[in-house]
Amino acid sequence: MKFEITRLDPPNLLEHKHTSPGSWMRWELEATDHGTRLLATYSVPDIDMAIERGYLVELHCSLDRLVPALSGSPVGWDNDVFQEFVAVYSEVGSGSRRD
Repeated sequence: MKFEITRLDPPNLLEHKHTSPGSWMRWELEATDHGTRLLATYSVPDIDMAIERGYLVELHCSLDRLVPALSGSPVGWDNDVFQEFVAVYSEVGSGSRRD
């Protein structure tokens, strides 16, 4: 995947466009007394498309794997967990539609 970086302020901020039209992501790091806080913001104009294409679920599953990876005990991708989240996100997405 290729992304256009729209804002960069190392080492605290990275903002970039995402693959779906109008979507963008912002990654912010902030030092705390106990380490570093990551604030990830993902803006998607079409939530159902983002769910259907797996973007939100992939992000969720990847962030769930971040702490073990940073702790030196990375875990592999679990497609069963991914599919469980697909079902949950699909239900939530359907519930958020306003006809």
